[in-house]
Amino acid sequence: MNEKYPYPIDNSQHIPSTLEEAERAYNLLGEFKEDLPSADTTTFLDGWFAMQFMGIAMHPDEVDEWPADVKPYANEAWRRHYIGEINEDQLYCSDSQHQGLRLKLDGNLRCYAVGTLGDQTGYISAMNDPEHGNQPVLTGVGSMAYMYESPRKANYACRHLKLDKIEIYAGSPDKDLECPPMTGIPVEDLLDKEVVIQTEEGLYLYRDGKTLGDSHVLACKYMLYADNVEQQIQQVKTTLGVTWKWVDYSTLIGTRPNEQ
Repeated sequence: MNEKYPYPIDNSQHIPSTLEEAERAYNLLGEFKEDLPSADTTTFLDGWFAMQFMGIAMHPDEVDEWPADVKPYANEAWRRHYIGEINEDQLYCSDSQHQGLRLKLDGNLRCYAVGTLGDQTGYISAMNDPEHGNQPVLTGVGSMAYMYESPRKANYACRHLKLDKIEIYAGSPDKDLECPPMTGIPVEDLLDKEVVIQTEEGLYLYRDGKTLGDSHVLACKYMLYADNVEQQIQQVKTTLGVTWKWVDYSTLIGTRPNEQ
């Protein structure tokens, strides 16, 4: 296992965030076991990475020694590699194995992201703009970097940022970077949606940012991408240990508090 923090993580979109997530990906791929070539690339890679994450796969170079029940997956991985469908990093997926061991030993997969925009490289963070609300920025200050719950969630949260390069690292920043303070990050023009924040108990965050209640009408409305809701939720999870989620407000219109 790579124990030198921080270290870069590749193919984060395929690395599970939890054992339960890994099991789901592996079980889904298992539905194609009789005809593995029919599984689409994403389904195969998600399941293949899950096998390494859970530690039920051997080294791909030792395919002849794999148990009969899982050997077909290794053969299929090599087949896809030979035809150029998956690259060498995806074939060996060592980062997924590292993260699985890390979860087992450390109990978390916390990470951060570094973005490059032109000649500026900094940690991905955010600042509150009085006119436009919470806006994504690059910062050179390591302590201001967003901490994500897992590499996959970091990948998802950053997918709409228009950066030349995004790199995800395990652990926490260990130094500051030479980046102008609060360099704004352009955002992809995705199909945004109005959302509200909901707690595990089903309560909504109200407009004052403090009060919780069961009325979605009184809840504060955010734009999912423009307000960086995913990143804010990750930060709350990291700093406060509280799990919130966003709910598409359009699905709540016309319902009563106890009908959701």
